Amino acid sequence: MTANTNTATAAEVLVTATKSGLFPAVASAIDVEALVPNEPVALRELWPLLPETVDVPLTDDVMVPVLLFFQDGWPEIGTFAHAEVNWLPRRVHDLFGQDPVRVKEHLDRYPALRDSVLHVSQPMGGLGWRNAGPGMGLSVEWRSGSPPLMLADNKTFSDLGVACYRSADDSLVTPAIGSMATGLHPFLALWAVLLALSSLARYQPATWSKMIDVDRSPEANAIEHLLEEATTSVPATALHLLTTFR
Repeated sequence: MTANTNTATAAEVLVTATKSGLFPAVASAIDVEALVPNEPVALRELWPLLPETVDVPLTDDVMVPVLLFFQDGWPEIGTFAHAEVNWLPRRVHDLFGQDPVRVKEHLDRYPALRDSVLHVSQPMGGLGWRNAGPGMGLSVEWRSGSPPLMLADNKTFSDLGVACYRSADDSLVTPAIGSMATGLHPFLALWAVLLALSSLARYQPATWSKMIDVDRSPEANAIEHLLEEATTSVPATALHLLTTFR
């Protein structure tokens, strides 16, 4: 993996995956898709995929961040037909409101949610938006058959590509990046972001000094926050993945 650090802002740093090396090898070991080789990705796209940055974004135009995922069904046997997704940006609610078609088009940017349907209230058919931490939440369902006799269609995390991050209870869904078929696992997104930041510090020290100056850079607070959070999330996530896929 390489990082193009010839930029004045962290958000515009480009990260490019390669066909071989440690990054795709780790992705294969934990059974997830890596970034597509030779497709540069800007940090402004990767940063919102990190749960550590939900409260402290790098830019103020985030529309498709990582979403917190709660299954509702039979968690003891690992299947469910209903779930809640949280942390949807309030701007999504403001733009699409009670338009289920537009909301579903937005959720379809998350591969794990593409086969779901929005849960609507009866008899009015409204969407149940609710406040959920730093964003908004919605309910989704998986059903089979044709209306009005649609039946619950139980899914598993593996079926959908839901990512478990720091623990089995820390469930997340992410958008696809570039031409990926699935959402990028947050651990791989964190890897790419930290590589880019370390490359800035090593190869562009003058630019890096400006980026982390809280009196001069609008990105400094977000960078400082992520680096502090990473000291705990990196070992916790690595340990969880090692024990899960050993």
